Amino acid sequence: MKAGWNVSEFTQIDPHYSALTQSSMLLGNLFSGLLEVKKDLSVQGDLASDWSVSNGGKTIEFQLVENAHFPYNGKNVTAEDVKYSFRRVIEEETPHANKFSTLEPIDDGGVEVNGDYSLTLNFEQAFSPVFIYLTPDLGNAGAIVCPEAVEEMSDEEFKIKPQGSGPFHITEHSLGSTMKTKANDNYHKSDSDGVQLPYLDAVEYEPLKEASTRTNAIMTGSVQFLNWPPDAQSDTLKGNNEITIDSRMGPNFGGLAFNTQAEPFNNKKVRLAVSKAIDAERFVQEALLGNGMADTGVYSPSQGWVYRDEYDGSEGNIGGPKKSPIQQYDPEEARRLAEEAGVMGIEIEMLTSPPELRAAKVLRSLLGEELNWDITIEQQDASTVFERLPKGNYKFIPFGNSVSPDPDGLTYLLYGPADSTYNWWGPYVNDELMELLEKQRAQLDREERKKTLWKIEDMLLEEAPWSYFEHETVEAARRKSVKNYTHIGVINRLRSVWLEE
Repeated sequence: MKAGWNVSEFTQIDPHYSALTQSSMLLGNLFSGLLEVKKDLSVQGDLASDWSVSNGGKTIEFQLVENAHFPYNGKNVTAEDVKYSFRRVIEEETPHANKFSTLEPIDDGGVEVNGDYSLTLNFEQAFSPVFIYLTPDLGNAGAIVCPEAVEEMSDEEFKIKPQGSGPFHITEHSLGSTMKTKANDNYHKSDSDGVQLPYLDAVEYEPLKEASTRTNAIMTGSVQFLNWPPDAQSDTLKGNNEITIDSRMGPNFGGLAFNTQAEPFNNKKVRLAVSKAIDAERFVQEALLGNGMADTGVYSPSQGWVYRDEYDGSEGNIGGPKKSPIQQYDPEEARRLAEEAGVMGIEIEMLTSPPELRAAKVLRSLLGEELNWDITIEQQDASTVFERLPKGNYKFIPFGNSVSPDPDGLTYLLYGPADSTYNWWGPYVNDELMELLEKQRAQLDREERKKTLWKIEDMLLEEAPWSYFEHETVEAARRKSVKNYTHIGVINRLRSVWLEE
């Protein structure tokens, strides 16, 4: 099968170093973890056949399957390989090391190997998001890599041809070219009838960044699958009888991120003025072409247990069953705040990357109408943007998080300690918020954790390091010949797919 991917090239697909949504969406086809995500975003065993939790949530013992193999060298996957991968994540200080931040030191009881197919993880404290982070794609840190491949390949080679024990393995890939993968003949999973997976012999991933190119590729059949069909072509694709569009609300949020340490956004009044000037309903229609939901909040409806769909009647009520209304569209109040802060009619630059260009143009229009801002859009490629954000080399940028089933990924990983998370918004510093972020990580009781997460959401709304205004629908497109695809949304799992002649 040929799959078109919304990237210009696959520059970094080493799971322990990749931080891009588009990479995460395919990693589960190449790697296994102790656990994997199900369609309802809960977890089930992958390399783990069973596990038990004890010691108040601080100890987790895993039993592993005994028939998983690395195609790179045919070696069985063992508990030592799991320990190697976790050590690599932590000791190399990869972008995902924070996901193991409460694990005891690796060689001081953090990972105990009890035999070839048994190991125990010991944490300093209970760690509520741990099960999501032990998955290979949404967790990244949980991907188990082939140790021999890491040691024998150069860093540059491994970043574009990483090797794991997933249903497929990379056989050929150079930057800018098709990434070719073949079935793992010794993959450890079978279907309900005992037939070994995957069904496909091979999957080739075509980098197709241009929206028109992706649309043409699926329309003509030069690819049979698209991981991210262009919003602008959604109606065209839905009207084609040979194409199916799979859609579901993602566990995400989108908005406008501010550099809170740089003028004018070091002034909270300015951040709130911008937030109140954005008509979320109009943004969803014009920027996302209706493929999303207007909502001034952090958590998504797909995270139903923590999502609040109603707003409080007044600002400042932190952590109640209704969320703060402070960022809701209010153009009159937006202009009043902008006048007070002295920022009506200013000239300012907005950073963006190609995938967010439409959003940037809509936001330029909205803020021009309400605040008379003259916004220049600076478009850079994604790699340049990700280099500049941690350095604070920007004013504000359309941004979002799109692969976080656990709320920790929408909160701690974005607003936690600047030296170990993606807190690139100045960094944004709030000691009270930091205490709450740490607290929710240790809460195993969902009701208690929910109350803490509500406080976090309301604080973020009222402090406004971001303007929050939408949750995006996640879609995939496939030809009618592609059968048995289950749309999880945040990832594209292809092991159970087959092609009908």
